[in-house]
Amino acid sequence: MSYADASFDACVSALAIDVIPEVDQVVREMQRVTRVGGTVASGVFDFWGGFSPADLVCDTASVLDKGMRSVGDQRKARPIVWAA
Repeated sequence: MSYADASFDACVSALAIDVIPEVDQVVREMQRVTRVGGTVASGVFDFWGGFSPADLVCDTASVLDKGMRSVGDQRKARPIVWAA
């Protein structure tokens, strides 16, 4: 991000961080632009039971195109929550 260090009191990602491939880089940037003692937060939909529409698309695509198998594998391998 093109903001100086500690530019904000809070940095929030809503419904995006779970679909960004460079999630570690994004979180580091969120932390960098947030002042010490500030809040860094992210919210996504609750997919604890899975997300059947996306699973169906990925599973079908992986049968039609072997290269798509890695997309589904990547989605399923990412943690749902973690402490930063």
